[in-house]
Amino acid sequence: MVKDTILYDTLEITPDASEAQIKKSYNKLSKIWHPDKHPEPKDKEVATKKFQEINKAKEVLLDKEKRDLYDQVGMDMFKAEAQGGHPGQNPFDMGGFPFNMGGMGGMGGMGGFPFNMGGMGPMGQRNRQPEDIVEPINVTLEQIYNEQSVDFSYKQKNYCVKCDGEGSKDGKPLKCQHCDGKGVKVQVVRMGSMIQQSIGECHGCKGKGKVIDEANKCDCCSGKGYTTKDKTIQIPLKSGLMNGYKMTLEGKGHQFKNTKTNLIIVINEESNKVFKRYEDDLFVDVELKLYQALFGFEKVLTHMDGRKLHISCSGKTDFNMVRKISGEGIKNLKNTKGDLYIKFHIVLPNFASLPTETKSQLKSLLQTFDKNEVQNESQISKTQNLTKTIMMDCKAEQAEQINQLFESLKNTQHKQFKKTRKNKPNMNADSSDSEIDMDDDNHDNHGGGPQCVQQ
Repeated sequence: MVKDTILYDTLEITPDASEAQIKKSYNKLSKIWHPDKHPEPKDKEVATKKFQEINKAKEVLLDKEKRDLYDQVGMDMFKAEAQGGHPGQNPFDMGGFPFNMGGMGGMGGMGGFPFNMGGMGPMGQRNRQPEDIVEPINVTLEQIYNEQSVDFSYKQKNYCVKCDGEGSKDGKPLKCQHCDGKGVKVQVVRMGSMIQQSIGECHGCKGKGKVIDEANKCDCCSGKGYTTKDKTIQIPLKSGLMNGYKMTLEGKGHQFKNTKTNLIIVINEESNKVFKRYEDDLFVDVELKLYQALFGFEKVLTHMDGRKLHISCSGKTDFNMVRKISGEGIKNLKNTKGDLYIKFHIVLPNFASLPTETKSQLKSLLQTFDKNEVQNESQISKTQNLTKTIMMDCKAEQAEQINQLFESLKNTQHKQFKKTRKNKPNMNADSSDSEIDMDDDNHDNHGGGPQCVQQ
């Protein structure tokens, strides 16, 4: 006794109709109601809806498991609210069932259950996703920059030639009796008016749909249908590859009987001791002696491709000053190059080794540039109510962390200041404002001073 006959009525058949009768009625009705036979817009709309109903009814009734479920619970099988349906709602009125029909041609889609079937093929057979190989590869920034080729080793499955990939000695595995060769099992539990449905991989065949007797297993592959071998290939790197980028090599994965899967290489970029990278730009630290910072310098910077870059400056260089060489960054995948940024660190000499008279002369010479500061210093010892403090040097590692924090705080305040200026366009800008709100070009040229970086 069936719960309802809506799908049978749609195909104009009785609930005891055979598979042949279902197909015959479907072929007849699909020709009558095919949208192409109804060119008028209103007629075409009605025909399209009817044609969809016929196809959907056929999808359910030609699948044994789905038909059995429909006979048990009727249209209630489509009421799973968790999948987007609503109790009492006719699935034909939704422009389709509350689940993916997977296509209407032939028996191509599973169609009929309000849950994800996990990739089902004709008549409920599981379509397994390709077993691609996904592996990380460690490469250096130099190897990426220079577009070197690197060796990569991985384990590749190859279908067993002895058993032709079937896993059995006679090449004839048995259809799994637990799932009827479909690789999955459906379980339906009815609790009052609610239907709970679940689908899972068949434990008897582990989703393969076939089983092999222990005595019939292939001696070469032990019934797996494939053997595993170590494979090594060369990976040509492309400048611009970044950490986490996935390179797909089609057909270089597992070599199964009827398909070749892909090899997906995930780039793991190792850091460089000298050059640091941010997207297409490179960053490097260069040390200057005090005389070079004061009077200019000539230096050679060795790039990652071995070229010797001549960098020079005829003027002064401030502490932590940054300069740029355009086009000496890393080439991206669009074949354009970033820039090379150089941060200058000034190393002060050990004046303690100088004779006392020389130190005094040097100090007097330098004080001529800052007479106001010298005057202020001379008055400090005469100032009353000063709080005496003791300063300690921070260790190098701690100092680096503090410097990063300083920069972070400064950048945050800079953004807040620029936001305030946008909200107050009539605000009078003094000299300090212009210093804070410098654009990128001013940063590069340092207030219009001499362009010191040369190549």
